Amino acid sequence: MVVLMFASLLIGCKSGGTKAPKQEVTLSGPKDNAAVVEDIKQAEKIFNALPSPLESAMLIKSAGARFDETLLNPVGNIIVM
Repeated sequence: MVVLMFASLLIGCKSGGTKAPKQEVTLSGPKDNAAVVEDIKQAEKIFNALPSPLESAMLIKSAGARFDETLLNPVGNIIVM
């Protein structure tokens, strides 16, 4: 086990004595800011249309759904680690 870890360390840290040349990276902003803003507004509309957990529970309750304990996962299925 120790030999395997040592071999992995040697292989992983091998640089070959040469370093890769540094490359300059330039980031440019989006070409069309209006399109990005429009996409964000559209995403906000979708997320705002989703009901909150409380609203979901109220919808289920108002629909007349009843609690059925037999549908739950049995407590005996708990896996203790």
